[in-house]
Amino acid sequence: MKDYILYSWNIIPIAVFYALPVMQLVFSYQVMHNNTGNEDKCYYNFMCANSFGQLSAFNNVFSNTGYILLGILYLIIVRLKATYGNSSEDKKYFGLHYALGIALIMEGVLSGSYHVCPNRSNYQFDTSYMYIMVCLTTLKLFQNRHRDELASAHVTYIWLAVFAIIAVLGLVCGTLAFWIILVFVHIGASCILTCLYYNEGHWRRPDENTQNADEKVVIGQTILIVVVNLFNLSAAIAAAVVQPDDFETYLLGVLMINSGLYFLFYIIMKPVCGECYAVFSVLWFFVAIGLWIPAWIYFRQGLTRWETTPAISREGNKDCSWFDFYDDHDIWHFLSAGALFFTFLTLLTIDDNLDGEGADDIAKF
Repeated sequence: MKDYILYSWNIIPIAVFYALPVMQLVFSYQVMHNNTGNEDKCYYNFMCANSFGQLSAFNNVFSNTGYILLGILYLIIVRLKATYGNSSEDKKYFGLHYALGIALIMEGVLSGSYHVCPNRSNYQFDTSYMYIMVCLTTLKLFQNRHRDELASAHVTYIWLAVFAIIAVLGLVCGTLAFWIILVFVHIGASCILTCLYYNEGHWRRPDENTQNADEKVVIGQTILIVVVNLFNLSAAIAAAVVQPDDFETYLLGVLMINSGLYFLFYIIMKPVCGECYAVFSVLWFFVAIGLWIPAWIYFRQGLTRWETTPAISREGNKDCSWFDFYDDHDIWHFLSAGALFFTFLTLLTIDDNLDGEGADDIAKF
């Protein structure tokens, strides 16, 4: 049996060794900006850039504290639930929840670092832990039903590193050849992952699992696999044709939609398999949706655009929205931090009504 607590322990050194050079780089950008007066280096919302000390847009940095504070709160909640809410033999399964809390904290640290001097070359810092959070959320949902079929922590993080390399290549090598190769990589990865999912983490479903498979679960899984692969095929081909400038956001969007499809499937399959919803899980889910919708609206305001020239980017600058201090992108930070927090709470409580059930007594979807 794997020790899933390593998901949380392994993410800590990754965070430290990733964050330190990031912070050194962006603060070097800030010093260069202050010394040279070159306002084309950093893509600020100049109509709402409130300086403090050496920071030219302190409001854009400070608004990321929501991720950090809510990440710490989530770790506390997970600790309390692991200690008082479950039997000791189940504690190891909370490793992914701890990793999610740490990732939420690091999203605040790295997004704040990116906003010290936002530009094309350091945008990957703002999205890297979003990739990790989306992937860990999907893995945790899978683990709920397949408790010891999940890949070990080091294997998972190695593949996330490969994903980060692809993100960098998309930023610096956006040629037609790259996009054609990416189509085949994307489709191939989608097929492999759905095959592993259908076979419960194996290349071939174990015979005893095949014989005991619930027909409703098999039908549901088949529908999910078809939908997911059709989406990924469409997304890969569309990206090769359009070749979006913002490659990191494209990758994040693909990951989020895939994770969202699995989350939706999970929610649908619970009543299909005769399970009730946990009351608090339903509450947290609707709070999360209520925050995600306005968060997305504010995110789409487009106050700056580092994929264009500085002059064109300035055309999207707008006045402050809150207290003559925060702009629309700051509001996105606050709302998305809350949305992520309540999404994680939904994940933490989604199967509370199954407490005490053995691994062999629950439907494996």
